[in-house]
Amino acid sequence: MAAPEANRCLELGYAGLKNTYYPGSDNYKNSVNSYFSISAQIMPICVIQPTSADEVASLVARLAHATTFDFAVRSGGHTIWRGAANGLMNKTTYAGSRWYEVYESLEPHSVTVAGGRAPTVGVGGFLLGGGNTFYTGRRGWGCDNVVNFETFSGQIVNANTTENADLFKALRGVSANFGIDIWAGVIVYPPYTTQQHIDAYVEWTDNIENYQDGSTILLWSHYPTVGVSIGAAYENTTGAVAAPAFDKFFAMPNQTKSTMRKDTREDLTQELDLRIGKAQSPDEDFICPGIVQAVPTIFSRHPAEKGGNVLGLERETDNAVMFQMYLMVKGEDQHALGHERTVVLREIQKRYSIDLGGSMDWEYLDYSDSTQDPLKSYGEENVACIRTVAKKYDPTGVFQTRVPGGLKISKVA
Repeated sequence: MAAPEANRCLELGYAGLKNTYYPGSDNYKNSVNSYFSISAQIMPICVIQPTSADEVASLVARLAHATTFDFAVRSGGHTIWRGAANGLMNKTTYAGSRWYEVYESLEPHSVTVAGGRAPTVGVGGFLLGGGNTFYTGRRGWGCDNVVNFETFSGQIVNANTTENADLFKALRGVSANFGIDIWAGVIVYPPYTTQQHIDAYVEWTDNIENYQDGSTILLWSHYPTVGVSIGAAYENTTGAVAAPAFDKFFAMPNQTKSTMRKDTREDLTQELDLRIGKAQSPDEDFICPGIVQAVPTIFSRHPAEKGGNVLGLERETDNAVMFQMYLMVKGEDQHALGHERTVVLREIQKRYSIDLGGSMDWEYLDYSDSTQDPLKSYGEENVACIRTVAKKYDPTGVFQTRVPGGLKISKVA
């Protein structure tokens, strides 16, 4: 650690920001160890946890104008690649929380929200990247259900449909550029039902417009102890049990496990938690889930009713299926090799989909890898919108040049 940089962190602490932590302290260790993926861990000079909107605004102003080192803002730390973000915000009206904390606080009031489907996902990053929820078919993306953003560039700026509406739209999908019971559970199937699942999922995706209260996520997973299996997570947000839309899935034989039940949102998201990075390698000693999720055209129709977003999905005219893959290994060497191979595999899959005429230009920012460029996939009009808004609200480019976390609009070709 360079002494001048450490001294500047100390100065921030002495300037009234009490929650400033340094390497060796328990709070610093807790922050560094709280990453969703250990491959994303980095060691900042210090960690600062503001506790109010005023503290955030003051901190950003000081970092931007009184220091020269880079800084980053982290919500839940759920992005799996190193450098996406660092630090750990404290709770400020949910923005720095993780979704399980939100659901815990809402359960006693018998209400819920269109939020993350895994408990450790952070609220802020999830919403800025779009946010695919159990309610996307019925309510649109998570970001489409935000009614106001508080942003901080040295002062507090509110963005909503009537105040700074251009910023409001741009924040819906832009990354870091500026207790109701439901019926749900997981069923596990043998791998030889793959083609049946593919056929059933195509039909499911095409039917979401007619059945907007359900959700199905398929996972083809390799585990060291069991080999390959298929897991399917089913949900109905109204609590209706086994709606007909699920019939083809439930009719498949030889189910090896089922946890289907009525339960709270908090408990169900805990079941879907996928702790990345705590796995094994080499040879067969690794975990690799391939996850399939529907992206029907109806997902792009809700945003227009709620102020719009910059995701660009309205350009897609056909229903689609999104494929996401994790590789969990042990050790830096295995991580480097595994990342190289998964990047190659993604490129092969992309070329294959293009050859079949089934490729989708759009990429989902919240699931993207550091080698991808999801902002560019939003389309020229939305890229131009984000650039204009970034220039207007961050004229000196602090969040483009001094905040390395996330995907930057200035780097889009």
